[in-house]
Amino acid sequence: MLANSLSLIIVAALGYGVAQLIKFGISLRKDGLDIADLFASGGWPSSHSAVMAATCLHIGYIEGYSSTVFGLALVVTLVVVYDSIGVRRSTGLNTLAIIKLSKKAGIKDIEHGNILGRGHTPFEVIVGLLVGVVVALLYQTLVSQA
Repeated sequence: MLANSLSLIIVAALGYGVAQLIKFGISLRKDGLDIADLFASGGWPSSHSAVMAATCLHIGYIEGYSSTVFGLALVVTLVVVYDSIGVRRSTGLNTLAIIKLSKKAGIKDIEHGNILGRGHTPFEVIVGLLVGVVVALLYQTLVSQA
């Protein structure tokens, strides 16, 4: 098996990559090709949640699910999930409201689009968590057999 720290980075990157590719595929189907969608925040599934779930689960696999570092990873994962649903979601909704008001007021130079951090609905976060869990379990299964 790869060195533990390297495998942790690989699992986190895979969690992010898979979530972003799913998002990109959905966006491609709706809006056509826009490479910026590969890096967009918000939407389905939550890549933040996917990264943290994959990382947390892999830390548990490496260090043990009763270890202190797994407990810390779990707490950080819960903070990220809470932030994705709460603070980031509220900020995104406020931004959309400001854009709507600025259009009504005739202000044309306000930036908008996929660049905005939109936050996530609870469903988007749950799907992101599931993506991360699947990525970590697949990695652990495939690499431990190699």
